[in-house]
Amino acid sequence: MPIYSITMTRRLSFHEFSCPDGQSLFFIRSTYSSVRHDRVWDFGCMPAPNEAVSKTCQWTDYGNEFDMRLDFVSPDGWVIAGVSSYNSDTFEDRRYKFRVCQLQGFHVADCIKTDWVNDYAAYMEFMVPDGKILTGWYSIHNNIYEDRHHKMVMCNLVQN
Repeated sequence: MPIYSITMTRRLSFHEFSCPDGQSLFFIRSTYSSVRHDRVWDFGCMPAPNEAVSKTCQWTDYGNEFDMRLDFVSPDGWVIAGVSSYNSDTFEDRRYKFRVCQLQGFHVADCIKTDWVNDYAAYMEFMVPDGKILTGWYSIHNNIYEDRHHKMVMCNLVQN
């Protein structure tokens, strides 16, 4: 399936990425700069099967404090359709929040958290497998690397 939309963020800047209506986040790629202690992000979206993702969407509050764990899971019946974050030069870290959209005619089941999708200060690429949808994002910060390890939470998409 082709990527419908993709964007690239800039280091040390605020970013806010939203999937088009009816789509969810399915592709995440990132490179790390050891000079700037920050990442550049690429995000891609795809339409959910059978128009499962509605146009009812909202932004969450920030899910983490600087240097603290991020353990975000979408509310029941909602999926991730956007990411926003801002950088702190003081902490050399980011705070994250998410745009979530409500499912229509579908629900999620059998959710799993992936293994680490990146090493510290290393390239990262993650694609949601067919039949699954992204519902959560987990990460921890390391002050030695000034970077984050990331895991994703994905679920089966099941018709009601």
